[in-house]
Amino acid sequence: RFSAARFIDVQDGTAVMALPNEPHLRRCEDLRGELENVLAARFGGSLPVRLVVDDGPEPST
Repeated sequence: RFSAARFIDVQDGTAVMALPNEPHLRRCEDLRGELENVLAARFGGSLPVRLVVDDGPEPST
């Protein structure tokens, strides 16, 4: 579900993850807690995530 997501910012200790549209955001919201748990295990502390819709241009690779 998160394959189209990308981290775009960190604001006040919260990671901001952008998704391409509202339906995608709603589907990912169901797993946000699980994502936060995985990130906490990986980085050794809590890392809240806020999901947002971002229909801006894709970053170049």
